[in-house]
Amino acid sequence: MKIRSSIHTLPFAPGASLAGPLQRYIAEQEPVLRWGLIGHTHRSVQLEISHIEGSARQAPCIGWAQPARRHPAQARKIAALVVPTGVGAAIGGFIGDAGPVARVLESVLDCLLVHPNVVNAGSFYGGGPRSTYVDGLTLDRFFAGATGIATRRGGRIGVILDAFGPGDTCAILNTVNGLASVHGAQFTGYYRCKEKIVSSIQRSDYGHFSGQVENPDEFLEAALAMKHAGADAITIVTAIGGYSEQDIAAHYHGSPINPVGALEALISRAVTWHTDLPCAHAPHYEGGLGQAHDVIDPRAAAEVASRTGLPCLIHGLTQCGVAADGEATHVSDLAAIILPAGCAGGMPTLGATRAGVAVIAVHGNRCHVGVPAEVLGAPDIRHAATYAEALAMLCCMQAGVGWQAFCGSTKPVPELAIH
Repeated sequence: MKIRSSIHTLPFAPGASLAGPLQRYIAEQEPVLRWGLIGHTHRSVQLEISHIEGSARQAPCIGWAQPARRHPAQARKIAALVVPTGVGAAIGGFIGDAGPVARVLESVLDCLLVHPNVVNAGSFYGGGPRSTYVDGLTLDRFFAGATGIATRRGGRIGVILDAFGPGDTCAILNTVNGLASVHGAQFTGYYRCKEKIVSSIQRSDYGHFSGQVENPDEFLEAALAMKHAGADAITIVTAIGGYSEQDIAAHYHGSPINPVGALEALISRAVTWHTDLPCAHAPHYEGGLGQAHDVIDPRAAAEVASRTGLPCLIHGLTQCGVAADGEATHVSDLAAIILPAGCAGGMPTLGATRAGVAVIAVHGNRCHVGVPAEVLGAPDIRHAATYAEALAMLCCMQAGVGWQAFCGSTKPVPELAIH
């Protein structure tokens, strides 16, 4: 079994909606761990797909369903904040630096759905009491209409460690035991892999990084054992290869491209697909990486201050969203989804479009790769210059006040001709 990423070129007719053909194409490629549009021309789009290959289990990773209808009495003070991983986002492309955005947005909502890339920050955690932490694959399933999300507090966490040496293993276990002692986190136990997880990253022609794993069986079998032992969620810590010290140094000093983010997403998504449990991944830097000898970019500072990504993972998984039906939140219950304007060609935008949910595209959060929502043919796009403007748009939607009136630029009502 292996995990690999590849780039596909699909024809694209200007003016035509890509949503339907794209949905059908991805469904034909299952099991797909992760996908996203990373570029386009006036005649084609470039689609990155990450597969899990050679598995006897052929169940779809995402699955598609008709979005549940919104209940008339449903309070719509629910939104989702999405910043795709590994795309070089100016805000949310480092480590937990989208946390302030999440904290402000949730202050005007009953619930804000976030995912690890938004709030994970090493020893720090950017979410607040009204944020629901949703792992990447469950979030995609939510937007596909395949599941609802219910918030769970507490729960027992299983810990999977790469085959680290004694020193690194002890450092990680001290972190785990400290979280149990200080925060009362509950753990099923830990498992140390017998063989090293062989993973690597590669820089693409588009400037971002993709990844692959040669022996995912090593941690997938451990994850299934954790589930049978009673774990409600799983955190996994592995080393990652294939990057250079220059890649890490560039990121620490202002380059928004995180070399390891995409591969982290693939590992955690594979565990969720295999076990149906929420999972979050932490990279462990061996040989001195993960530290710096000078003051680095503040957006990346939490990583070198922490030395391990475990604390934020545990914080999130103890208050995570889990797949559920019935009284759960469904995609059609969202008032809006807020995401970078230039990287909106993924499952969240596609799912929001299918469910009739407004898309607030923030132009100030520039991304290195991606396509705008218009490429998918999303019909209800609100364009915001900044997250502050996105917040104001969200408040106007909740108050039933037109955006133009709020901005003082109301135009005369036009006369319509009736034919």
